[in-house]
Formats: sequence, C-alpha cells, structure tokens
Amino acid sequence: MSEIQVLLVDDHVPLRAELRRLIDNQPDLRLVAEAGGAQEAVRLALQGSFTVVVMDLSLPDGDGITATAEILQQRPELRVLGLSRHEEVGYVKRMLAAGARGYVLKRNIANGLLTAIRTVAAGGTYIDPHFVSKQPAQPPEYGGITAPKAVRAPAATDSDLSADEIAVLKQIAWGHSNREITEQFGMAEATVAQHKVRAMQKLGLRTRIDVIHYAEAQGWRHDEMAS
Repeated sequence: MSEIQVLLVDDHVPLRAELRRLIDNQPDLRLVAEAGGAQEAVRLALQGSFTVVVMDLSLPDGDGITATAEILQQRPELRVLGLSRHEEVGYVKRMLAAGARGYVLKRNIANGLLTAIRTVAAGGTYIDPHFVSKQPAQPPEYGGITAPKAVRAPAATDSDLSADEIAVLKQIAWGHSNREITEQFGMAEATVAQHKVRAMQKLGLRTRIDVIHYAEAQGWRHDEMAS
C-alpha cells in the first residue's frame, strides 16, 4: 500500500501532539495536516490531498458528524474515521450514516487507532471493539471489523489518589515533563516520577495518551491546572 496521508481533526492540543508522534512514527503513515474545529476540517479536507480524515465528534464550532457529511458530499473518495469519547452505539450509527468508515474510542487509541486508519484506507470498516462485543449477531454495518485488544478500563477514580498524585497527573495530561513539574511544584524529580507511576497504576493507565483521555473524562481544564 502507498503512503496513507492523514488529516487529524481534534480540538485538544496535547492529544493532537501525542497522536502526531504516534502516526509519524509509522513508515506507511504521514500526518499531513491538523484542524482544531469543524469549519477548518471541512476547508482542509476539500482543498488538500488526504487518504484518511480522523474526525473528532465534539468540536468547538460544530460536530464531526455534520462535518463528515459535508466533506463526503463533495469528496466521496475520502475515508473518514470517527474519533470520540462517546460510548453510546447511537453515535456510531450516526457517524456511519454520515458516510464514515469507522469509529474509534479515545480511550482505546493506543491499541486501535493505527489499525483503524490502515483498515479504512484499504476500503474496510473498523468499529471499536467496545461496540463489537455488544453485537451478538453483528448486523451488516459492523462487517469487515478488525478487533484489537482493548485498553483495560480505569481501575479506580481520582478519589483514590493523593492530592500530589492528582496535581502531577494533571500536569502530565497537559504535556509537561517531569522536570517542568519539578520546577513548578518544587518537588524532587524522583518524587514527581513516583507520584506519576503510583497514580497511573491506581487508575490502570499505561501511556500518556491514556492520561490525556482520563483528564478529558474528568473535565480537567488547562487553566484550572495552572492555578
């Protein structure tokens, strides 16, 4: 297969940075452009040369479902892959009805996104295994699915973390390094690393992307973390 050119649409800047690294580390994938909103996504998709559009459903100036329909009305050859934290099957059906070829949950990005991009680029359909497991008879719209192993759900909540563990985890979610957190809080770097490891173990998180998703789910905002 020739190089798969990707347009990434998501308004969460730290998540985009992590996904950029993930995609660009693959020899057959190239992140060509990024968009933080629905209108920008439509404009770029209609003007640029892309194979797959990875489309967040919740955007500040619209929604990814409407943007997908608008894009595919004018460029039906593009493959759109939905990206969302919404775990209700209704969102999957609406995204597929708009013309998307797949749907990945943000909490399963580490295990599913690359497979999903390659699957839809090759003309197949990819639905997150979270939904596949709920389809006992697999209706037609779930055909052609590759189901990688999912990331396990968090084993605890932030109520099980210490105040220091929460503070460190918030800073990690917004892209700060251990050294930067050390300077901000006056902790030893080894202490920061210890809080990070303990917090991630308690919550069942494995990667920085998992931490970003957890922060989104908890509603942690950047301005709150900086205070």
